[in-house]
Amino acid sequence: MNNPEQQEIPVTSAATPAAHILVDVDHFEFDHPFIALQAVVVFARERGSGRCVGSLFMERKRDGNTLFIAAIQVDEASRRMGVGRALLMHAKSLADNRGLSVEAGIYPENKASYKLFRHELFRLEDVYINSSNGKTAALMEWPRKTFPTAPPYDEFVEMVQKRLRDHQEYEKQRAAAQVGAEGGVA
Repeated sequence: MNNPEQQEIPVTSAATPAAHILVDVDHFEFDHPFIALQAVVVFARERGSGRCVGSLFMERKRDGNTLFIAAIQVDEASRRMGVGRALLMHAKSLADNRGLSVEAGIYPENKASYKLFRHELFRLEDVYINSSNGKTAALMEWPRKTFPTAPPYDEFVEMVQKRLRDHQEYEKQRAAAQVGAEGGVA
């Protein structure tokens, strides 16, 4: 690891008690040893108690122009207090300072996460099937100043369901074609 840094980031929310107004951030950047990607890990700690209330993991994609948010996690007791938003704003700030765009994969069952990214002006770039787990996800992207932001959550869920149906139909057709080819039928 290199460049360890600790700083404070503001947490803003009407529901945020005074004890949560600022969190300390332990920020580490390191180079991935095998594929030369830069990764960043951020831990949000409650000011005063030092209790970890959230974390953020990002990595630079191979294109070199995009910071991908792999995970934002917030302690259950600290949700709805602005910690996730503060971590997302930190990611946007890091990317902006380096001239990078930001992407994240959001699963449709994570309504709060989708709404957070939409609120922060991410747009829905694509809906895809995650090859590692077979789940349908949305690719959210920022900044795209010339495009509209993501659609409302209900429209997003419909898009995901349609993409999944299309994918399932494609897989059926592919399997049928393979069976036909193996059986000598064209």
